[in-house]
Amino acid sequence: MWQVHDKYIISQINSGLVIIDQHVAHERILFEDALLAFDSTPLSAQTLLFPEILEFSIDEYSVLLDILPYLEKLGFRMKENGQNKILLEAIPRIWAGVMRIL
Repeated sequence: MWQVHDKYIISQINSGLVIIDQHVAHERILFEDALLAFDSTPLSAQTLLFPEILEFSIDEYSVLLDILPYLEKLGFRMKENGQNKILLEAIPRIWAGVMRIL
């Protein structure tokens, strides 16, 4: 097994070579974990040391409130924090490294 440019994994199998994009493989694992959360217990949450206040448009806020129960099942913990604002208190533990994207 080899790793190329910290991006691809190359492995030899009986019929040739397999090339795996690490980023895509990681996204697939996160997706499958999220699917499992809907069928079983919620994913564990990582409490943020400094909760984030997120502001949304009226339409986005309305949609967010509609899907909030599903997000909580995925491991997000949020509270309403004023007009069109949400206080993000925790994110799924498996996504803890993704916080920098927010």
